[in-house]
Amino acid sequence: MAHRVRLTAVLEQVARESIAAVEGGRLVRAALAGRAAGQQVVWAAGKAAAAMARGAACALGDDLTAGLVIDKAPHEPIARVRMRVAAHPLPDASSVAAGRALYAEASRLDPQDRALLLLSGGASSLLGAPLDGVPLAVLSDATRLLQRGGATIQEINIVRRHLGLVLGGRLAAAARGRIEVLALSDVVGDDPAAIGSGPASPDPSSLADALAAARRFALPETVLAALGSAAETPKPGDPLFARVTYRILANPHSLLAAAEAAVARAGLIANARTELVHGTLDALVEELADAARALAPGEVRIAVGEPTLEVRGDGLGGRAQHLALRLAERLAGGDLAFVACGSDGSDGPTPAAGAAVDGETIAAARARGLDPAGALARYDAHPLLTAVGATLVTGPTGTNLTDLFLLGRAA
Repeated sequence: MAHRVRLTAVLEQVARESIAAVEGGRLVRAALAGRAAGQQVVWAAGKAAAAMARGAACALGDDLTAGLVIDKAPHEPIARVRMRVAAHPLPDASSVAAGRALYAEASRLDPQDRALLLLSGGASSLLGAPLDGVPLAVLSDATRLLQRGGATIQEINIVRRHLGLVLGGRLAAAARGRIEVLALSDVVGDDPAAIGSGPASPDPSSLADALAAARRFALPETVLAALGSAAETPKPGDPLFARVTYRILANPHSLLAAAEAAVARAGLIANARTELVHGTLDALVEELADAARALAPGEVRIAVGEPTLEVRGDGLGGRAQHLALRLAERLAGGDLAFVACGSDGSDGPTPAAGAAVDGETIAAARARGLDPAGALARYDAHPLLTAVGATLVTGPTGTNLTDLFLLGRAA
């Protein structure tokens, strides 16, 4: 028993170290180091917004003349920067206000002005102001139904880009000044149009693509009508994007490399899945179960990415916790441990980033009169994992580079 407890603790520490290595504030400070003096407006949106803005404030000093930060959680104030809290994963009235506030800021830029846009995943919802004339419920319903229906992030973003006031390049279109984007990528392929639904990037998708996705997932007629009446988003080749520069500071592969280094520091053997996870959660469960059988003592299989999950129950949980409980069933009685966590510190509508399970998790749950199979059927992993002390709570991490998965065998 002792070696399984120790391995779980080691993997938790590896996860924390990996995420800390790609903290957004640190990356922004490094990117702006040695920057020539010049007044600059700073905007930040996403789950790592406050951390990234703090890094910019440190690097720019008095050259930061004004700023707007839109994050999902309250943070300590930053000099000359307004802080707004908005909703995630579904936009609400606070998201509408935040998106409109950023749109207004962009509209006030003069041609000689410079804005630094710090972008991270989650911005799509946090900036969830719909187009004029489109009710918030339309954008919110579309997002919710696509997420619960197992749509890929690409499909979700195609629809959101065509319904959002500042998404799909519309923020850049509203601005006459120059915009420099520094981004943390949480998407496969690092597509700028997909990161935060691309507020300052050309949109390669079309309204026809958005309507096709909406029909594929049987979205309500209100969504189809809104898409049918929407104007097309700015496209690649539009001269307005000559005013925009774009740089990705870190991506899921950065998180993978940080995890490999942390595993090595822990005295274990890193075995990295170089291709990002992007299929279904069911497929990932089978893949990890196969990997578990092949792991040598002291070896850790590392993967990053975001499997899709179609939610059919009304329980409380998230993608990482559901995966952890699914895998706990496969590990029962053995000498392996598994950690799954969101690098941003959140997993679904719960206070946990994910969970850490091992060969005793299922037995511990049953000893407390809990039913793992029933919890999975209800998509209700969080209460059970909390009851057995298996949830992993980090709080906001200041980064967002997709999910991290660690599967190890005791040495």
